[in-house]
Amino acid sequence: MCRERISGDSRQDQAEAVKLAMIKAVNQGWRHVQIGVDNKKLFDYFQKSSHGSSQVLTLIGNIQSLGCFLGALSLLL
Repeated sequence: MCRERISGDSRQDQAEAVKLAMIKAVNQGWRHVQIGVDNKKLFDYFQKSSHGSSQVLTLIGNIQSLGCFLGALSLLL
């Protein structure tokens, strides 16, 4: 079971939530997943993967790796 953590950085917290949702999707065997984020900067980080704090970039790398286990992943703003 994953335990949630709060970092105080809203982008990092939302990236962690996306990662936890993707872990659940992979564990459930889901193939097509849509995840909405309401933070424009976080959305941009997912698109570019080149700016932001190292913690957020690490989470985005983890999320992108998890995406390999899914047939389709859509991130929505």
